[in-house]
Amino acid sequence: MKARILAILLLIFLSGCWNPFSPDVSKPPGPQQAIYLPPTSPENVVKNLLTAYNYRDFVNYEPLLDSLFVFYFSQEDASGLAKYGISQLRWGIQEELESTQNLFNANWSGKNAAGEEQPAASSINLTITEKQSEEWQVYDPDTAIKYAKIDGMRVNLRVVAGPTEYITGDAYVNFKFRGRLDPASNKVLSWKIYEWRDLGNNPAGPSAASQKGTGQGPIFAGKNPGFGISHLKLLYY
Repeated sequence: MKARILAILLLIFLSGCWNPFSPDVSKPPGPQQAIYLPPTSPENVVKNLLTAYNYRDFVNYEPLLDSLFVFYFSQEDASGLAKYGISQLRWGIQEELESTQNLFNANWSGKNAAGEEQPAASSINLTITEKQSEEWQVYDPDTAIKYAKIDGMRVNLRVVAGPTEYITGDAYVNFKFRGRLDPASNKVLSWKIYEWRDLGNNPAGPSAASQKGTGQGPIFAGKNPGFGISHLKLLYY
């Protein structure tokens, strides 16, 4: 009798577990399973950004951003910004957090700023597919702030929204970071992202970005193929 009870309890326990080898996208791993690196280098912050996206971990996404954070939209999406109420080719930390919170929220439903019905994301996958980095660090002795950048990272953001709809964002991006120098260790103990620039499909930047995307892979029904991260952020704003 005791063995039978134990078997039933084991079956109940296993049925409630997330199987990483056969994941159910409707029940993604929780943020408590995510492993974050100390933000002691810009590279670690980028890795933490990937982790926050893939685990839909908004609580740990917000601290990655500096209070002066700015996201720059790609030139390719400039003509579509007005319908979302965006008057410039950028937005600040409040808009970024609102869009990302909606994207990460598996129970989100409603209309975005353009009045479009947007289904909640059931699966999110952000990867770095290429790195053509130009890196530098600069120290400002007047403010004890150190600045850094990583240029030319190609990232792919794929979002499943609904049972059969897919969004694919694929773009080159530049990141800029800043952090206060710790006088005791003479090191920056906590880097933060203060600029995320979407370059579209060309690492040379918006002026050289003439392509509208690769058109490869699944796309969101009714949307243009290959649109970038800028467009995806707008869909959840």
